[in-house]
Amino acid sequence: PLLSKSRFSAYGYQWGVPFAGMATRLKYIMLKQFTHKDFATHIDSSFAIYYSETDFFDARLVSVQTLGQQPEDPKQRWPYSLLFHIEKKEQYLVQQIYRVTHPLIGSLDIFLVPLGPDKTGMRYESIFT
Repeated sequence: PLLSKSRFSAYGYQWGVPFAGMATRLKYIMLKQFTHKDFATHIDSSFAIYYSETDFFDARLVSVQTLGQQPEDPKQRWPYSLLFHIEKKEQYLVQQIYRVTHPLIGSLDIFLVPLGPDKTGMRYESIFT
């Protein structure tokens, strides 16, 4: 079910910018700094995928997979993919950038691609190189 913007606000971010009155200062981390390890600890946890300023789908992070071989240069990150699952077959998101939030990770803008439905809902993938 769709939830109100207040749930999103509870994460401490409003569209990628920390609230001015937050008791704990949170950083908006650039997506390029994330690696597969940052997401792997959140497999099976809930993410909110916003398709408008106030409306979102609850999604579950199903898997995090590394792609190809680990780069020799330690300054380059290992390419990886994220697979999300939303329990809605009749409604789906088109391929584009969405605001994705998580209570511990924060708020990120991620390009999502619909992979198609499975038995219980729709699958979405994001690839990072």
